[in-house]
Amino acid sequence: MLRIKRDFIKLAVKWGALLLVGGIFLGIVMFFLNLFFSSSKVAEVVNPTIQAEASLFEIGQGNTFF
Repeated sequence: MLRIKRDFIKLAVKWGALLLVGGIFLGIVMFFLNLFFSSSKVAEVVNPTIQAEASLFEIGQGNTFF
């Protein structure tokens, strides 16, 4: 019984660490993608009606995809 419990704890720790590392990696990738897309002129290409808010993209103040 103790061996089964110990194996389960090892497995849970391994999967928890894997998910944590995967989540951190995904967060970094999303951050850089967001940085890249916010610095380019994607806003004007996707929706030409938000040209007034396009200056926010040039400063890098966030997303204006409404």
